[in-house]
Amino acid sequence: MVNCADRDASKWSQEGYTLRGELDVETMDRMLHEDYFMLKIDVEGAEPRVLSKEGSAAYFSKHKIQYMMTEAWNDPHRLEYFKRLDSLGYTLQPVNYDRGAGEEMVNNMPIINNLLSQGAEAVANCCGGVVDFFAHLPH
Repeated sequence: MVNCADRDASKWSQEGYTLRGELDVETMDRMLHEDYFMLKIDVEGAEPRVLSKEGSAAYFSKHKIQYMMTEAWNDPHRLEYFKRLDSLGYTLQPVNYDRGAGEEMVNNMPIINNLLSQGAEAVANCCGGVVDFFAHLPH
């Protein structure tokens, strides 16, 4: 379990878990230096921080990632996270694992970009409990 919210371990605990160490966190701007075909982002609710302008603007000004699979929890940050992906040029769709494997999980799912101007409620109505999303840069 990794806690990214607070570096003071005394402020959080869970029975059966102990602090075993700390890890350094880097930004995309500092870690990535080339184009990539695909990126999976699954950082337990910190996804908006991963793609924040502060941590990724330099990367995206020079490079691209064609496809992303990302989590986006249904919380107050989700709309801004989707707007960030939209501003980077990504088309965003929910993933429906009940449709089977491969393209069927995304094909015929709504394009979330069309709902962003309508606000968080419209996005929640479209994909309220969905957590996984597929983003791609149109050709």
